[in-house]
Amino acid sequence: MGSVCEQRAWLEQLPPGSYFRPGDMPGASTAAVHTFLSREVSKPRDGAACVRAAPGLYWVPTGQGEARWPPTREVLAAYAGAGWGYAGHAAGCVAGWLTHVTAGTVPVAVVGRPGRISPIRGVRLCGRANERRRMLNPTEVTYLEAVSFFDACPEVDWDEALRITAANAGEHGELRPEVLREAVKSERGNGARLLRERVGSLCDVLAGVDPLRSRAPAPPVWPGQPHLLEAVHLPAWMRSGWRGRSGPLRQFVRSWSNRPADREAMCAAAPFGPNRLDLVRIAATVHALCDRDGVEVPEWVWSRRWSEDVCMSERLAIDGGLGSRLRAHGMSVCAYHRVWFQSDHITEHRVHGFWKVRESA
Repeated sequence: MGSVCEQRAWLEQLPPGSYFRPGDMPGASTAAVHTFLSREVSKPRDGAACVRAAPGLYWVPTGQGEARWPPTREVLAAYAGAGWGYAGHAAGCVAGWLTHVTAGTVPVAVVGRPGRISPIRGVRLCGRANERRRMLNPTEVTYLEAVSFFDACPEVDWDEALRITAANAGEHGELRPEVLREAVKSERGNGARLLRERVGSLCDVLAGVDPLRSRAPAPPVWPGQPHLLEAVHLPAWMRSGWRGRSGPLRQFVRSWSNRPADREAMCAAAPFGPNRLDLVRIAATVHALCDRDGVEVPEWVWSRRWSEDVCMSERLAIDGGLGSRLRAHGMSVCAYHRVWFQSDHITEHRVHGFWKVRESA
């Protein structure tokens, strides 16, 4: 009983939000400490003095309700230690080089061989041998991983990725070019030379050494009346971030519905742009509109296909329950382009009368 009181007194002295391991807690024996922690975490969450955040890692709650559970990013930092960052597809999304998400576990790079592959629900740890990564912060490791993963699923070419990085540099003030250059020198394995070259050019842009590449393009001018909104205008607007990537497509659908006499002209010219997936999104939308309204499908539409199944919305993943529903009820053109959506994506409620239009998938 005395040992339990000793452990509780120690625990109550920790500031809210603290992380600790069983070895940090005083006790007559290791068994006594583990018995106390086991009893504590088995209590209802609102009454527990600590929460098991990961194997061998505990957290002192900061408040009530949602504040009774630690943020995943904090748990990763406490569990993985220095040198962790997002990897794979997740890293590309953080960098802004990928605009579609995937469901499933999130890969996280850590230094050394992880003791557990999945210590946190929804996270998969991937070991890295480069010890110099420990001097990088999570954002820098994430960019290093994004460069390494770049060719696995490229939506843009490398020069466009540099322009995106330059445009977002203000949002990622944690990036230190010289520290990145030093850490990447110790990367080994297949593709290490290309990785070092690309990280070098990335650091040049971040440091302002390459002003031509770092110059962000000016946002396009929206073609209003009497100008006609055409498919060829969409890549620039999707690139600008106006209402996300789906916003310009919804505007195109409205123009298509309201101007039936101009439909052939709206899709006659093939759109071009730096993001290849955006071009497939446009082609799938035009294809569905033409099929529904009896317009001849332009030749350029047939050449735009993606390499894997994705959702039309950049916020949703095709995997899991959503994917099975989309494949069962998606439009016929989706399987060809491998960009999935339902009929509400090409529905203009003021024309077709569907007043409760769902957010397109």
